[in-house]
Amino acid sequence: MPELVLDAEELARLEAAEARERGYWEGAYDLLRLLCDSLRGLKLCKECESKVRDLLDYALAIVEERCLQQAKLSFSWSYRSR
Repeated sequence: MPELVLDAEELARLEAAEARERGYWEGAYDLLRLLCDSLRGLKLCKECESKVRDLLDYALAIVEERCLQQAKLSFSWSYRSR
């Protein structure tokens, strides 16, 4: 497989785009954690609470996976740029 060579400007642009995307996913994670914490104070019927909690858990799992992928990508980029 041929080696991909990027100039400094292109590398900086890609790293900035990756950092923005990582920030979006980390912000989404923080917001979902806040929603989960806020759920404890609500008075919902058991069935509604269960459904809401399942939905938030599912969303958290997706966002956590995306954050992990972004962290691996970030490590990969920093490793390649050295």
